[in-house]
Amino acid sequence: MSISAKTNIGDVFIYKYNDSFYLYSPLDKVILKLKGKGYSNLMANQNKNHWKSQLSKYKVFSNTKPEVYEYVSTNKFDGVTFMMTNACNLACRYCYASDYQKKPSFMPEDIWSKTLEYAFENRDMKSNEFSLAFHGFGECTLFFKDIIKISEAFKRKAKTLGLKPIFQITTNGTFTESECTYLIENNYRVNLSIDGDKEINDSMRLQKNGKSPFEKIVSNAKMLSNAVTKERLLARSTVTSKSLDKMIESLEYFNSIGIRMVHFAPMDIRGAATGIDKLAVDINEFIEKLKECIHKASELGMKIYYGPFNFGIGTRFCFSKSKLTVDYSGRIIACVEAGENSDYEEFCFGNIREQQIGFKQDRIDKLNSISVYDYPECNNCLLKYHCAGYCRVNRIQREKNNSEFAHICKANENGFAWILNELTLNKDRVKSLLDFPVEQLL
Repeated sequence: MSISAKTNIGDVFIYKYNDSFYLYSPLDKVILKLKGKGYSNLMANQNKNHWKSQLSKYKVFSNTKPEVYEYVSTNKFDGVTFMMTNACNLACRYCYASDYQKKPSFMPEDIWSKTLEYAFENRDMKSNEFSLAFHGFGECTLFFKDIIKISEAFKRKAKTLGLKPIFQITTNGTFTESECTYLIENNYRVNLSIDGDKEINDSMRLQKNGKSPFEKIVSNAKMLSNAVTKERLLARSTVTSKSLDKMIESLEYFNSIGIRMVHFAPMDIRGAATGIDKLAVDINEFIEKLKECIHKASELGMKIYYGPFNFGIGTRFCFSKSKLTVDYSGRIIACVEAGENSDYEEFCFGNIREQQIGFKQDRIDKLNSISVYDYPECNNCLLKYHCAGYCRVNRIQREKNNSEFAHICKANENGFAWILNELTLNKDRVKSLLDFPVEQLL
């Protein structure tokens, strides 16, 4: 592989580790070890003003603001996400959506049918796939009959257009065995909210009647793990101050029931239920535990995900530039935190119930104007290509409430630098953990 064939020199970092130079290109998702002729060619292609500064801590060179145009909304979609309901059968202590469950609602057929029609009509013509995802402020599988109706309508429409249908669902795992069979037969990717073993999970995630849903969740998890590929079942584990020291045990437990991918999500006061400050984790302590889990997962052949460590480009924060996201009331929304009482009108981009469906472009433009590349404190950050302002929801809150998230940014940056060093020190050790191809430049 030659540098000129793929890598845009204007959007890379070079850093030195153990007397070797490495090129890290986040936009290309590639790390190249530079040596000999390859390194000479790279240096010849850059002008004297290309690199802005050298970070002494990591020996990383950073360029100026990149030309990234993924902020611009084209309203061309490769999929649709339905936030089906605000109702839930659990009473999780840290629930970000608990306020929305006071008046349970679910998505009527006129909304989901219009949404499907609009999404397909405005699809990205370059893609031969189209995705359908179910999420929610509550538990979408409470309305599984509707999920089936939507899925079948989606498959029929995709077939007529010659598109491959892709399915995904985020759920607490309390659905029935027959519903689990439907997910398997339709090759759903299942993101399962489960925090750890029974003790850990029951401490946070009980039913509203106080009973444990754990046996049902595990039964479904095992059924899924026995029937789907490991890339189609992921555990989303919320880490609180109560479970921080048990992350390794949680990882081992997930492995024991057949879950091979884990997304650890540290408990943050932002967006969470009120009165639970003591459940929040110290982000520096979380990063240190996550490092241990990365090595353990490597031994077990598992994949770990966490926010900026996923090596994705967070240019549109919670509102995907490629997915049309609509909630149960028909609002075209930017983020799962865009509840009716969110105080952030910017998160609502339009409404499917309107006679002429369309986006409120001024709100999109306002959100898209929030860029980490515009903040001096972010200029030399290793994470700036993977970040949307920690996330842009936080950036908005920071500006409105004059609160500071810099300590979280720095902890994430330190963890990210550690992972880059791990990749270059022994790329086979961690390659399986991250969706990040590591290539050697010969």
